[in-house]
Amino acid sequence: MSRNIKIYSGSSGLNTKLDPARIKFDSRTGVSDLTACMNCDIDDSGRISRRGGYATTARTESWENLFGCGNYGLGTKGNALCVIESDMSYTALRNVTTGAKMSWVRDTDGTQDIIYYCNNYEKGRVINKVSYSWPLIVPVGVVTIKEFFEAPIGHILSIRNGRMFIAQNNILWYSEPNTYYAYRLGANFFGFSSRLRMIQAVSSTQEGKGGLWISDSESIYWFGGNIMPTAREMPLQVKVADYPAIENTAVKLPGSRVGEGLQGEVVVFTTPKGIIIGDSNGNLLNITERKVDLPNGLTGAGLYKDGKYIVTIN
Repeated sequence: MSRNIKIYSGSSGLNTKLDPARIKFDSRTGVSDLTACMNCDIDDSGRISRRGGYATTARTESWENLFGCGNYGLGTKGNALCVIESDMSYTALRNVTTGAKMSWVRDTDGTQDIIYYCNNYEKGRVINKVSYSWPLIVPVGVVTIKEFFEAPIGHILSIRNGRMFIAQNNILWYSEPNTYYAYRLGANFFGFSSRLRMIQAVSSTQEGKGGLWISDSESIYWFGGNIMPTAREMPLQVKVADYPAIENTAVKLPGSRVGEGLQGEVVVFTTPKGIIIGDSNGNLLNITERKVDLPNGLTGAGLYKDGKYIVTIN
């Protein structure tokens, strides 16, 4: 008696770990892993579609370090830091080092947005589309013998719980509380064994939760809690993986966009061992380790678009 066999009806995702001859096939459903694919999207139902293409434009100049600021953007073009308007016109603000990777964080002083930036060579602030220096402002309060310094020039910025964190090679500096303009370089820092690749702050809906996801060039760490609220309270520091993040691949999202039941913020990033989700409670999940081999890379780029995390690896 003959019976119908579904040759193919959908896919359960990419699998580069197994020999193609060993990948299981379900003849009842016609669903299996893919051994290779190019420019494909697979939705939650297993349907495969071609990824959207691209179109050439009349603009041919090269841009780097793009950053969205609401109704305008920032980026670097050659050795110029520029404001990019919604009609794609641009205005140069200052000279910066050509080819240097820029780190940005956006905050507010209560009346206006302030975008802080650094690239391991220069630092500054953009306010109302004008670039300013990033000076030392001594905290107002009781007289103290503490010595304060202006922000060091680093390569990664992050803000958590009223403090600015600045990665400078293998040192993570943090500012005085509730100010991003004063640093105690003799005391307020964490040291790591190798160059820092990722600093991502995530907030939680639960009191006292949240923290920093940190990667140096060897390992990934979770720094939970308030991060030095007092001199006697150290953060919860946990080493969670013996491999590093690939620099510049991290994207921060509301947990609800990633999975049901995930509260607060999560950070999604790529490592040589797989794509990672880190939540606001210090839990780390490698979602591709069992099925996909990723190439080694020091840097990359990550973005979230149309419900998908997209990453490139250099």
